[in-house]
Amino acid sequence: MIGTKFHGSICGAFEIGFGIAGGAAPLLAGYIFDTRGSYELAIIIMATGLFIAMGLSCAISSPQEQAGFSWREARLALFCVLKS
Repeated sequence: MIGTKFHGSICGAFEIGFGIAGGAAPLLAGYIFDTRGSYELAIIIMATGLFIAMGLSCAISSPQEQAGFSWREARLALFCVLKS
């Protein structure tokens, strides 16, 4: 979908985000446990973040779809060609 030209840059940007989240999440969870005596709020916060990220990843479109390309239309056209 993106090609290999920017693969390293894209992976690097993701890894920075994963590294920050991986370092901050245990600290936040520990702080919440120390102040509230339970991990419940930390789990709720992290689950909420997970569902927001899932929704955003489902909502984005690929560059092909932005340019007017539709996989649905391509599959339909292929089906019509194979059928005839």
